[in-house]
Amino acid sequence: MTQQLVQREVAHRVFAIEMNDTTHELKGEGEMAPSYVVTPLGAKVNRVFIVGVITERENIGQDGNDLWRARVSDPTGVFTLYAGQFQPEAAQALAELEVPSFVAVVGKARTYEPEPGSLFVSIRPESITPVDETTRDEWILATADHTHTRIDAVARILRGEASDAEELARKGVPARVAEGVAIATDHYGAIDLKRYHDAVLGTLDLLRSGESMPVHEATAQGTPTGSFQKEATGGADPEQEALEKMLLAAIETLLDQDESGAPWDEVVDAATQQGRSEEEVEEALNGLMDKGLIYEPVLGKLKMT
Repeated sequence: MTQQLVQREVAHRVFAIEMNDTTHELKGEGEMAPSYVVTPLGAKVNRVFIVGVITERENIGQDGNDLWRARVSDPTGVFTLYAGQFQPEAAQALAELEVPSFVAVVGKARTYEPEPGSLFVSIRPESITPVDETTRDEWILATADHTHTRIDAVARILRGEASDAEELARKGVPARVAEGVAIATDHYGAIDLKRYHDAVLGTLDLLRSGESMPVHEATAQGTPTGSFQKEATGGADPEQEALEKMLLAAIETLLDQDESGAPWDEVVDAATQQGRSEEEVEEALNGLMDKGLIYEPVLGKLKMT
């Protein structure tokens, strides 16, 4: 009898913003058939590879059974991870990791549908490995290029240059990407490509400004290279950048007074006293958490990563 080898699914590189916008699932038929989620940009994901900052970790298990829930942040948003008794190595890693720290995660996409049409995507980790900031920055650059390939393929269909996967493949789009993009455009319809384009350019701006990599490395490497990185010509909004620097300085000052964390309300007060509205301050703080620059170890307290 000839044994049939089961090919291991590719671990896709996807930013959090794209993963969290996903509402389409392809369920496998049969015991061994894989299931997939299809992102708005056409990543047909069974397994995913992410690198970011683990900002939260909590054991939510009951009756003596461990179930770890964690949040891993990239500059576009936050991934949610769950690891329990069936992922013992990943669960052990979550139990022992320092928070915050940089981690690389390989895992499977899992979905929860509380009601029809409402889909939440999380990751069931297969492996969680501590990494450094340089590894995270390299992941951002590679993921930006992967994202650009999908954006370009979706744009071709939306412009009428191709109507299906076969036409995309004939135009040079990788077959795996073409297949997913055809499914995505059929399901999601008019996709807001600018939303994803702007998000990825924002991550590249962080790298170039040195906020997302050590200053000496940012200086040595210069402007990121690659097909998509070359499009990142615009700088960050100066007003927003000034506000974020003000908030980081306020948090650092408050941490000198209390190592357990800078009180959220006092950080907000410090900024509003400088003429900023409470709404824009709250939005900026949430943005800094999404970028992995700060985190909330307990409710109402802030620390820097």
